[in-house]
Amino acid sequence: MAQDPGARDADPTFAALMRLTSVGIARGVGPRLVGGNGELGRIVGRSAEQVGDGFPWRDLAPPEQPDRLVAAVQTIVARGAVSVTTDVVRPDGTRVPVLVVGVTLPGDGPPWLALVVDLSDEQWRGRLADHESAIVSTLLDDAPVGFALMDRALRFVRINRELAAMNGTSPAEHVGRYVFDVVPDVRGSAEAALRAVLETGEPLRDVEVVGSTPADPGVEHVWIESFFPVRSHPSAEVRGIAAIARDVTRVRALQAELARVTEHQRTALEQLQRALLPDSLPDLAGWSVDARYLSASDQVRLGGDWYDVIVAEDRVVLVVGDVVGHGLTAVGMMAQARAATRAFVSEGYGPGEVLSRVARLLLTPGVSGMATAVVAALDPASGDVEYASAGHPYAFVGGAAGARRLDGAQGPMLGSSPHPYATARTTVPPGGALTMITDGLVERRGESLEVGFGRLAGLLRTADLTGGAPALVDALIRGFPGTGHRDDTCVLAVVRDAGPA
Repeated sequence: MAQDPGARDADPTFAALMRLTSVGIARGVGPRLVGGNGELGRIVGRSAEQVGDGFPWRDLAPPEQPDRLVAAVQTIVARGAVSVTTDVVRPDGTRVPVLVVGVTLPGDGPPWLALVVDLSDEQWRGRLADHESAIVSTLLDDAPVGFALMDRALRFVRINRELAAMNGTSPAEHVGRYVFDVVPDVRGSAEAALRAVLETGEPLRDVEVVGSTPADPGVEHVWIESFFPVRSHPSAEVRGIAAIARDVTRVRALQAELARVTEHQRTALEQLQRALLPDSLPDLAGWSVDARYLSASDQVRLGGDWYDVIVAEDRVVLVVGDVVGHGLTAVGMMAQARAATRAFVSEGYGPGEVLSRVARLLLTPGVSGMATAVVAALDPASGDVEYASAGHPYAFVGGAAGARRLDGAQGPMLGSSPHPYATARTTVPPGGALTMITDGLVERRGESLEVGFGRLAGLLRTADLTGGAPALVDALIRGFPGTGHRDDTCVLAVVRDAGPA
């Protein structure tokens, strides 16, 4: 891919860089080099025509690290800058140790430039300090991040204007000075990392450095810095450190503000959702009733989980539901679904007909959304239960005989179709329990729901039901560590008294 000479000549900065004789300059697009100066051609063993025609960066990589240079370019594009030491391989097989410092630059044209320093010359620092160093600085000073070279004594060898401005001192006043004489307040967060690079020869990326500088005295800033060892070849002694720094103080302040707003929103949503749940649960002769709602805690993921216990004449109707989605929209849809369910129950409809009518409601114009729910009508006197489910996790009956899932009346999700919902019947024996949940209890990343249902059945088989519904709900939540952290969760349980011994 040939360069456009006219476009290149029209760029004074690049034209000046191209005249360097001791530092290679490469210009590229993505993984391909599209031009460079004569020193780059010497380093990589290619003619001016070959460099001008361009070739893939990968062609320069040593065979044991074929993707190292491609990864460096990807880092330039992703982070705006990179500093890496490696070998380049010439067509005749000879290897040249180099330091590559690459940056993206604003404006039109190829998206990155790289300074390539031949580290086989023992006078590499002197070459950067000679009369051409002023021209090299034009590349460094265009970088959108701070850049510096330090020797083993942690004295500045070179620094660009961006980093010098962060430190509040001119570039010339840095050269030859000990780093922490220039910026003493960052010593506590940076020195250990710098010395680790010198001692281990391994780079450290994305180190958080905190402190103040003469540029903004008394005001704490946060930088994300990466430190790379500089050596003549991979097995040689580390000669110094190349550092790249980005001031992220403003970003961190915005992140903190976003976290504050997010927490405020989460709290408001949780308060709204809890206000829509029952204030109290009814007392049922011969039965213990308890329910628990656990809100998601990792972010604003509050959803439409709800539960309800409705006393209607000679039956008690238990409802647990879950609206698809999260946030204010899901909470609003939950309020509609809960109100509709209560209304249809109060009109005397059984579980299947209640779900059928809610499903049709969610399909009416102006109402959009989907939900799952399970409705169970309990006769407290006999323990008989009539139930129906709309795409919801199974309810369970547990007792001395074990635990069984209620899977006799499964239907599709509410809002998916005007589906008539069937019902099924079961009985909660004396001393037994009926448990209804939302998927936040049993769903875990990397596990199928069947694993969660199996764990729930095991807990019900071994639970001591003599403590009533509150103890059972506690035991179920303890049996699923992390419940409520990734998704909101509802657990509703009724436990029947064992009766006379």
